[in-house]
Amino acid sequence: MTQRCAFAVLLVLLPFPALAGSPSFDCATAKGPAEKAICASAALSALDVKIADAYGRVRAGLTGPGRDALRKNQLLFLDVRDQAATQKDADLAALLGEQLAFLRTIDTRPRSGVGGVWRNAFGAVTVATKGGVTRAAIATAEPQTGRWVCEVAGEIGPTATGLVVKLDPNTADGWSLRLAPHDGLLRVVALAPKPGVVEPPFCGMAGTVEGDYLPVVE
Repeated sequence: MTQRCAFAVLLVLLPFPALAGSPSFDCATAKGPAEKAICASAALSALDVKIADAYGRVRAGLTGPGRDALRKNQLLFLDVRDQAATQKDADLAALLGEQLAFLRTIDTRPRSGVGGVWRNAFGAVTVATKGGVTRAAIATAEPQTGRWVCEVAGEIGPTATGLVVKLDPNTADGWSLRLAPHDGLLRVVALAPKPGVVEPPFCGMAGTVEGDYLPVVE
């Protein structure tokens, strides 16, 4: 075998690293405008790889319910990304950057109590104590178009059914919120003043503050 042939065989046998600028998925099977746009851009591909890496590291630090909540948030992000890519003025770089920032702030360490900041794909819950009074502020929005927005705040107090956010009666029409920490997450449940009332006044267009929120460090 000649030296040239031996070198050619060696090149075939050696494992090659992924091409610089390639995303976390195979561009040969890319589907839809979002994946195709990412494959066509080194900058977007780099963000996609960072998101996949951050997601993997966070997932490794969570247990069952936390992993389920993380997966649901990631799937919602992918849906929003895919829908946004169909719009001419879509800023995919900003969208991917926001998701990366969110993943990097998730705190996988055990958290006692409800204090601090909690987030999901729709928004955030901030619980803080000042002057001996603990208050919760919740802000959520439809993540793609912002067609609905919810903003509500109130003092937290213990009840027989757990921690309840007592909302301003002038704006909440008798609604309240229950905060239930579980398995490293914070679950928010909206409590209607009476049966049959389904939409709280602090949300519009069928918006919601309900759901599981992941602990974050800001």
